[in-house]
Amino acid sequence: AEPNSWSTTDASVFHVRVGPNYRKNKRKAPSAAPLYDCIGVDVVRSDARLDDAGAVLTPRVDVSGVDDTGVPPLFVVNWQLPLRPQPLFGGGGGGSGECASVVFTFRMTPDTAQQLRGDPSAASPAVRLLRDYAARSAEDATMRGRFKAIAYVADLRERGFSSFITGYNAKPGLIQKTGTVVRTPKYLEMDVNIHRFNAMAKKALFVLLEHTREMEIQMAFLIEGRDDAELPECVFGTAQLNRVDHTRAVPLE
Repeated sequence: AEPNSWSTTDASVFHVRVGPNYRKNKRKAPSAAPLYDCIGVDVVRSDARLDDAGAVLTPRVDVSGVDDTGVPPLFVVNWQLPLRPQPLFGGGGGGSGECASVVFTFRMTPDTAQQLRGDPSAASPAVRLLRDYAARSAEDATMRGRFKAIAYVADLRERGFSSFITGYNAKPGLIQKTGTVVRTPKYLEMDVNIHRFNAMAKKALFVLLEHTREMEIQMAFLIEGRDDAELPECVFGTAQLNRVDHTRAVPLE
């Protein structure tokens, strides 16, 4: 794949929670097909942290056929990255200086739309949870904090990284205090403010950011299922980043 590009990736690469009684059994299994398809990944830079990237990047996206379910037909995930070194402790200004955003745009699949239009009891647990998340996450911090991200690099260990770094590989991370949700009729957006990550997560991420231009990184996003009625989990979107150098982000017009 070309550098600074994205491609599709198989959802079954990512192992997600399954029941029954996950809290006791801790079983995971490959995810089913995602609830949304990735239709684009943009890497842009701006003079300050870019919030609500969907307002800039989604106006021309066609959502016909999946825009009548009561759930936004697009899901945008916006990773807000500092372009200058940040202190490990504290918020690093929260993103007041020059920033890059890696913005994933996902469009609802026809199957997800069909389930949302139908009998709720017949929909998959992941689709029902998606409906709840879309309805509540903008105002409800507990629901908002159930957003999870997984990053996987197949050859990370062979690249000689320490166990401190490899321990994060393919491990789901909850976005809680650092996430903000924007909801419009067309899109639901999660803005992830990396400037406010805790010191350990920030340290690991900054090490990896120095090497992403050499890596193929498979990404998945999902809403955390907790009890049996919400399991099995299913990723809502996946994409692969191919040797992306965020320092070469395109200036936002």
